[in-house]
Amino acid sequence: EKPKEPEIPKHKGQSKSFTATEQAKPRSDSFQERAPSQLEESSMYEKPEEQVEEQPPAEEEMPIVEEEYLPELEDSWQNGAFEINIDRCANCFMHYSNTRHSEDEFVDQFNILGDEIKNIFPNVAILGNQQKVSKLGGFDIYVTGLGPASERDEYGRWFLFKKKKEFPEARLILDNLILLTFLYGTSMEMERAQQSFKNKNKHLLPKPGPLAHEHPCPMPANIMKPRGARHTGPIEGIDMICTHWGCGQEFVSDQNKKDCYHHPGRYEFGSSHGL
Repeated sequence: EKPKEPEIPKHKGQSKSFTATEQAKPRSDSFQERAPSQLEESSMYEKPEEQVEEQPPAEEEMPIVEEEYLPELEDSWQNGAFEINIDRCANCFMHYSNTRHSEDEFVDQFNILGDEIKNIFPNVAILGNQQKVSKLGGFDIYVTGLGPASERDEYGRWFLFKKKKEFPEARLILDNLILLTFLYGTSMEMERAQQSFKNKNKHLLPKPGPLAHEHPCPMPANIMKPRGARHTGPIEGIDMICTHWGCGQEFVSDQNKKDCYHHPGRYEFGSSHGL
């Protein structure tokens, strides 16, 4: 009889005993038959190779626009007599208690901006307050019948600027007007396109109101300047009184600090000389 092969003793957790012949056979998970992913995992324990710092890519040079690709304009491209509208806040003395601004600021901005535009477009007509301004403190700049049709309002106005807090920069308005001229070719084409729109859409154009004017605009007669800020503390050398609730009592430094002893609430500093 053929002698039996000795059995390998079982280890803890081993469910099968291997014979010597089976133990000698190459296993499927040997190093030679491992999948590439398994080889990558094993390489994690190998000594890492020295990494060479990569040099940052060189900055690409900006392409130079050659002159033949720039738009060619006629010598008189800016001589068109089209119209620009600026609707500004007016009669500010009537709503001074709500807005606290002065009309002379809006008149100055109207005249300064008009001068800058006329330096580039000498024949342009700058019209003020042809329509009612959109809000108190407003300063709206637009052209009628020009610009992208999809961006115009129901009156055919294309707005270049609408004041939110600050007045516009003249450079921003001029850049938009020059780009608009490139779109039409010349400012004379802008003049013809605007006149054609007005002839076809007279019903959209409101009649100028009593506040309408041209450039330059004269300074209005009724101007109210905002008063200075209230004093937040006593002024040395001046007798200070409390003006809150019409108190009128003198300020005493060793008694009054923030609250007035003569009435409830804060102490409102004022001068006995009305300053």
